[in-house]
Amino acid sequence: MTYTTQIKNALKQLHPKSNESSLDIYISQTENLYQNVFNINLNQRPSLKLGKGGMGAIERYLSQFADTTKTNYYSSVFEVMKAMKFNPVIAEKFQDKRDEFRQKYNKINDGLKSKKQEDNFVSAKLLDSFIDKYTQEIKAGSEDRDLLQIWMILKILKKFKFRNETATLEFVDKNTYDNVMKEKEKRNMIVMAPEGWFISKNEYKTQKLYGEEIIPLKGGILKDLEFFYEKVGKGPLFRSSFQKTKRPTTMTPNALTKYLIRWSNKNIPPKKNEDGSKKPRNLSTTMIVKAYLSASYGGAKKGMTKDAKNRGNQPETTMKVYVSSKKPKI
Repeated sequence: MTYTTQIKNALKQLHPKSNESSLDIYISQTENLYQNVFNINLNQRPSLKLGKGGMGAIERYLSQFADTTKTNYYSSVFEVMKAMKFNPVIAEKFQDKRDEFRQKYNKINDGLKSKKQEDNFVSAKLLDSFIDKYTQEIKAGSEDRDLLQIWMILKILKKFKFRNETATLEFVDKNTYDNVMKEKEKRNMIVMAPEGWFISKNEYKTQKLYGEEIIPLKGGILKDLEFFYEKVGKGPLFRSSFQKTKRPTTMTPNALTKYLIRWSNKNIPPKKNEDGSKKPRNLSTTMIVKAYLSASYGGAKKGMTKDAKNRGNQPETTMKVYVSSKKPKI
């Protein structure tokens, strides 16, 4: 058994209600920190002892990142050390650093929590312009599979405000859905039931807290999904690539992040720096959702129960983390 597997088992015991993907993030960020700072591979040198320079080396390395990223790294290492019952004095240092940056984060009374997020913040109007453009091209007969796919992804994110679980959506019939639920499999499905289509979301960040999320489908989004189904058929909605390659083209949450970055780098106008240089805008599902939620609630900041429920958050959490009153520059 590898050391990281031992860590994961310990984390499961410490956080039995946490989503497995969250535990994976704790491990991957801890691995990255030890590798990048101390050149230590935890599976080859199974110990959480800090390398040369200790906390000072870690602080210098993390100084290049935004406070939100620092918080995540310190939190991940602290959780791993706590789960593995590592030296509590050292673990407490990571907890203190996490709390320091978390307090700074919580004092920001806006959905844009860092300079990086501000640089990548775009308007819902701009995103809608791409949806409209792609809609017209599809109506004109375009068979571009990539265009059809990004059109559907943007439509889903606009309507439901999902996270990266968007990547794992699949079309299934009602019999398949019944079998999946009987076997207690965790899958995210668009169920084509005779009595009415619906989304069954079972694998998402807060699933252990809220359980299966059922979202009835109707109106324009139902027609869009029916049209999309005619094009792609049963099974996964999305692919990571349409190029001929030996690599798997299954869309995963990580692959969706990379897919959206490639799309936004190519299509979203870059940020112009003061020195005249240009910086590409990297849009993720989070930044796309922030654009739409901010457009809807940035002024009033109330009445968002349905959008918060679709996302798997309490309304107050969604307001604090995803809604900005700032005006996007594009």
